[in-house]
Amino acid sequence: MECTDAELIVAPIRYPRNVNLDITITACFEITSHGTNVRTVVKAIAKASGIAVKKRQQTASALKKLNDNLRVLINQALNDDGVSLKEWLSRKTPNLDNVCCEKKNCAEKSCPAYMQKNCRCWLVAGTMCGGEIQGIFAKKYRSCTECEIYRDAVFADEITELEEHLIVLVHTLVCKQEEINSLAITDHLTGLYNRRYFDLLIPSEIESMLRNNGVIYITLIDIDDFKLINDKYGHLFGDKILKECAMILSGSTRKSDLLVRFGGDEFLIASSCSENDENSAKMMHQRILEKLEIWNVEHAYEGLELSLSLGCSVLKKGIGLETAINEADRRMYENKLINTRHTATHHRIK
Repeated sequence: MECTDAELIVAPIRYPRNVNLDITITACFEITSHGTNVRTVVKAIAKASGIAVKKRQQTASALKKLNDNLRVLINQALNDDGVSLKEWLSRKTPNLDNVCCEKKNCAEKSCPAYMQKNCRCWLVAGTMCGGEIQGIFAKKYRSCTECEIYRDAVFADEITELEEHLIVLVHTLVCKQEEINSLAITDHLTGLYNRRYFDLLIPSEIESMLRNNGVIYITLIDIDDFKLINDKYGHLFGDKILKECAMILSGSTRKSDLLVRFGGDEFLIASSCSENDENSAKMMHQRILEKLEIWNVEHAYEGLELSLSLGCSVLKKGIGLETAINEADRRMYENKLINTRHTATHHRIK
């Protein structure tokens, strides 16, 4: 059936309500290409309508998936432990055809993103783009957004772009949360854990000890004559001594030991052991004294002989934490009295 251009203009073409303007335009192109055959026009409209419906279904599916992911994210964020958010991020793996080093012809094997498939290199701190360390995420993200690796992965479609922006936001929040948590449990001067972290962690350590029929050796360490050190050399030098002591103790403990700055010039080490393993604590104390002796030899030019007082007790079933700490404190001061008599004889602070 043929019709004139005038008849086509005045006769309305009916198509489904959910067909948008793009379909009409597509149909018009089809009319221009194939003449004014009505059957051709109807087929073109139907084809365009089907494409639009399919696209709309894909978009709806993608939005539903994103919405479901947001629900999971919110539920995990309410745990406020940082771990859940990391798990959520780890599951959101991008579909990258090429690793960045291949696409960039990069041979920096020291780069943390080197040969890492499906890796959001723009979120990885310390990448080596251009042969230089890029630093933390917040400082390099802006330059990364101008990179073709980022653009190819993020700007695939509007839904992907929205999801990737959400991932960047979550990653930023996780980094900030880790920074805040670290500041809350770390002594800013020595870099050791602080008393707050000890109070938070020790209950779970005690529970584990009771479950495994073990013990925890509590060792208190105090810097002898620390007030005199501050008075004679100044507080900045006193801060240096605190940091040096922290290094001595860190180098003398095991990875499984909990070392904290307990307060002022006092440090505490909690060592989990089996009930019959008394030698581990003694060996640790010996390592501390040996490293202290080495430090004094290396710093003899400063006119200071550093001395530490140690006291140890055993935390086990039937003995509470407060009792164990008080016992370690008592023994530490007994050791300090011995060191004080040594000071009177040898004049450690010259």
